[in-house]
Amino acid sequence: MLRALHLEPDQENYLKVEILSKLPRLPSVIRYYDQFDEKQRSIPNFSTSMSIETLCNGSTHAANLARFSPNLAELLRHVLAQQILRNVGVAAATQRAVSVAHLSSDELSRVVRATPESAAQVWSILRGTQRPARTLELVKEIFRLFCRHLLNGWNPSYTNFIHDALPLPFVDKYAFIKAGKGVLSTSQEASIVWHIDDAVLSIGQCASSWTRESLSDLAMLMCAYQFGLRPVQIARLKVEDCRCIEVSGAESSAVHLSFPMVKQRNDSKTLPLVRRVKSEWCPVFIEMSNRVKAIGIKGDSRIFDVESAREAAVRITRLAQRILDTPEISAKTFRHAAAQRMVDAGASHEELAAFLGHSDITTGMVYFRTSSSHADRINRAFGISEVYSKLAKIAHERFIDDDELVRLKGDQQIGAVPHGIAIAGIGGCSSGQSACPYNPVLSCYGCRRFMPLHTADIHREVLANLRTVVAFFASQGREEPETPAFLQLQRTISNVQSIISEIEGGWGE
Repeated sequence: MLRALHLEPDQENYLKVEILSKLPRLPSVIRYYDQFDEKQRSIPNFSTSMSIETLCNGSTHAANLARFSPNLAELLRHVLAQQILRNVGVAAATQRAVSVAHLSSDELSRVVRATPESAAQVWSILRGTQRPARTLELVKEIFRLFCRHLLNGWNPSYTNFIHDALPLPFVDKYAFIKAGKGVLSTSQEASIVWHIDDAVLSIGQCASSWTRESLSDLAMLMCAYQFGLRPVQIARLKVEDCRCIEVSGAESSAVHLSFPMVKQRNDSKTLPLVRRVKSEWCPVFIEMSNRVKAIGIKGDSRIFDVESAREAAVRITRLAQRILDTPEISAKTFRHAAAQRMVDAGASHEELAAFLGHSDITTGMVYFRTSSSHADRINRAFGISEVYSKLAKIAHERFIDDDELVRLKGDQQIGAVPHGIAIAGIGGCSSGQSACPYNPVLSCYGCRRFMPLHTADIHREVLANLRTVVAFFASQGREEPETPAFLQLQRTISNVQSIISEIEGGWGE
């Protein structure tokens, strides 16, 4: 909890006489635009209020100024008003205002008395005390206020000086990505995809068993996984932004979603970010769209019925953690995973920026620096890279023996000729191959309906055969993961290895 902060009497007098008396009168009402709800909002009694609340992305942010002296509270109101007028996010501006409590009385006194000549020294002392970044940003805002109103020798020509000569401590926002964290493993991606696939089949069989909330959670997870969107973009999706073209009994159904652009450095934020849902997953959005229209929900209403970006993030995270059975996954993970997936697939800087909605193509450079090299991609596909050697137990129904395999119906016995290699006798399918829309053998490993044969040699032979296909791809220069077949091979090899480890480790007994 932030502490109260009061200046010494002589410092209070300096603040009142030399600073506040020379500032213009604060407006009684401050107005700002709330992009989440797309409406103008106002902060009443702004010039005198000791408790200021702002609304951003559906969440309320409060600045309690009652813990500070009246003079200091007035200075913070000026700083807050300045940031809102400069279109700084109201949430960030509100949080900065109360972060002044992280300064001591002496430190704040030096800030208030700082001139262009002494500012660098004051700044270096503050940087050395490891103050929160928002507190240091507040100090810069105070200096900008001085520049704007010609106080303490400051003037607008010092604006660049504040930006360049007073640097914030370096914080590597992508450190966890460089360390190999923040992205999904192959087995985790497979689990997410299989969960969505199973859910789509369930919706097709009995859509009434799905509530609007459960449909929304699934659809939001799909948006996060497939498109790498921020929770605020997902939460703001409207009914009218979901265009469904439904073709009964055909795979040509299409769903196009128009998401808002956020965090843009220029006016391109007015352009929508249009994305097309995978054809196999369209039934989820078609069902949602039909339901909301049936109950008369207006087109300008949010389709997922979430109150804030935070709520969307929590619900996405909660579902993902339940699927993957790990607390280390968050909504942000899917954005980084989608970006890394694109770069590993050979996307250019421009393509990645367009995919993520970045206005600056250099923002995503970290993904290129951490992208797999040619040799690592091949080793990863072979399943021999040390980085990817730790295998997780993949989903499948149960193991069966040779006798049980022979007794299965012909439709339940798995067999196919992927990439020209005849593969059979690896196990069975509890639902039957004719009922499955996916490629046999390649899609069986990792499927919850797969009943693998409890014989490691059979699966080891499959592994060897698939590795020959990977070698062929490499020899032809087609080993880039952008090739769907290559990516499927990579995942299948990983899943085959997991089955072998499970058998040899005694897990399947």
